[in-house]
Amino acid sequence: MPELRAGYAHREMADRPLTGQEREILLFLLSAPGIPDGNVLRRQGEVAISSGRSCPCGCASIGLKVDQSLVPRARRDLEPALVSALTDDIAGVHELGLLVFLGEDRRYDPAVQPTDGDLEGAIGLILWVEEGWLSGIEVWAAGNFRHPETFPPAELFEAPYVGRESR
Repeated sequence: MPELRAGYAHREMADRPLTGQEREILLFLLSAPGIPDGNVLRRQGEVAISSGRSCPCGCASIGLKVDQSLVPRARRDLEPALVSALTDDIAGVHELGLLVFLGEDRRYDPAVQPTDGDLEGAIGLILWVEEGWLSGIEVWAAGNFRHPETFPPAELFEAPYVGRESR
């Protein structure tokens, strides 16, 4: 997964500062208890910038770039999918206007008004690291809706945790 993500991140060449929402999500993920080398990774988070969208679908996932001259490297043996967070508050995310649902024609359509069944599913976040460096934030979704184009607010997610296993 990181190889594919990295390939797309390099297509969008414009490095830029993180948006406020991207920084909020990064700091939220870095607040997970028990992160190996957590202090080092939080220092990297302080200087991280976006290397652009990391997914061709248009979702909020971004690559991260860290100036390696400013902060130390974390352990190289860290799991690539280091930290995760989940929300099943699909209605809450929808109220913010962040979701587009599938219509009867099986196409995503902003005009579709979701049914109660459409408001079921999950949205997750994964903080990626590669070779001891923060490398990306992925958003994924499972449900009758498109992946969000911007990150939902951190307060809609359950507490972040180390690893990818759902709780």
